[in-house]
Amino acid sequence: MTNLSAWLQGFLLGLGMFICPGPKDVLILREALAGRSPLALVGIGVGSDIVLIALGILGLSAALQQAPALQQAAQWLGIGLLVLHGLLAAWNAARGAHRAGTSLSPDGKGLRSLMFVSLFNPAAWLDTVLVIGAVGVTLPEGFRLSYATGAVCASLA
Repeated sequence: MTNLSAWLQGFLLGLGMFICPGPKDVLILREALAGRSPLALVGIGVGSDIVLIALGILGLSAALQQAPALQQAAQWLGIGLLVLHGLLAAWNAARGAHRAGTSLSPDGKGLRSLMFVSLFNPAAWLDTVLVIGAVGVTLPEGFRLSYATGAVCASLA
C-alpha cells in the first residue's frame, strides 16, 4: 500500500535533486532533438536513477557512513572522475572537437555512453544514493517503497 506522505516526500526531494539538468539530461535532450528514440533515452535515464535510488535506500548510503575508509575511497573516486571529465573537456575544447563519441549510433555505442554517463556521474551518485538514499533509510521500512516511488516519479517528470 502506498503512503501518500512518503511518496510526496520522495517526489519533492527528487524533484529538488533532478530539476537542474546534469550531463545525462543534456545528452538525453540533445539526442532526442537529433531524432533518437525518446523512449529508449528516457528509459536509460530513469532506469539508472531507479538503480541508484535503490542502492541508496537499500543501505549503501548508511554503509558508507559506517565505513570511513569506503567513504573516503568513494570520495576520491568521485574527485578523480570529475578531474578526468574536466581534463577531457579542456582537451576537446583546445582541439575544437565537438563532444565526440556521445552520439547515439545504431550499433549501440551511444546507448552505452549514455548508460556510462547515467551510472558513473559523481553528481548523480551524490543526488540519488547519498541524499535521496540517506533520507529514505531514516523512514520506517513500510514507507520506503512509497518514498522511492515518489523519487522515481520525480526522475521521470
